[in-house]
Amino acid sequence: TLHHLYIKHIFIELFKIRKERTPMSLYDQLKTSLRGTSQLLYIPRFSLEISRQNFVYNGSAIWNAVIGLVLEKCVPHSSNVIIPGSSINSDLSASIAAVKNKLKKYLMDIQKSNLPPYSALIPLL
Repeated sequence: TLHHLYIKHIFIELFKIRKERTPMSLYDQLKTSLRGTSQLLYIPRFSLEISRQNFVYNGSAIWNAVIGLVLEKCVPHSSNVIIPGSSINSDLSASIAAVKNKLKKYLMDIQKSNLPPYSALIPLL
């Protein structure tokens, strides 16, 4: 659906911005969350509802909802230490094609389940 295409394009653009760190003006606005994981983004707080209709706010909400479903989980080594990026496609070093394919598969599964576009994905939007 159109909503799924929106989610796909926003997420892929954010992945490219975070991976390549360009354009710098947008990269600087995407703040990493301090909640223990380097993959979540801080969602800016706005007092006006109209301010929530921008790329940084919506993109951060979509990113936080989807990132854990698209990237692989890191497996602890024998000493029970988790090294970020030690598993294939587990961080921003993943290829864009691999992320697109995984996201597309996930969105198709949601679409097949006949749930409303945002209900299974993003409670914030």
